[in-house]
Amino acid sequence: MGEVTLTVEKESEDASGDRRKSEETYSIDQPGAPRDSSLHLVQRVTTTQRSNANGQQTSKVAEQTNPGDPGAGLWVTTVSNETVRLGPDGVRETGTVQMRDANGNLDVVSVDMTKADSTHAINVQIAAPKPK
Repeated sequence: MGEVTLTVEKESEDASGDRRKSEETYSIDQPGAPRDSSLHLVQRVTTTQRSNANGQQTSKVAEQTNPGDPGAGLWVTTVSNETVRLGPDGVRETGTVQMRDANGNLDVVSVDMTKADSTHAINVQIAAPKPK
């Protein structure tokens, strides 16, 4: 009896501090193809994270086997991007998600724009009550 699925994770960081993580899933079950005894790459999720003094950008790309053409390899099924910008007036966050439609095109299905105003810390001193 052999393995049915296998997940392989890889992480790296380049000289500029950009980080990249990929997770690959291998399986003997390949959508749209008959089962054989070999492990096939059926999914890959790659996350890239870039940071600088103004904020951070994260991109996540999910690829899967196309059940209509399993021999064609992986194709992109979902792309999500998130950008966080730091500024004197607060934090601005923008996120988008794209997914494949029935025709195979990547369409934007979600957009999120958030703004958080800059908040200032408030000092609160807690002390025991004074004896009378």
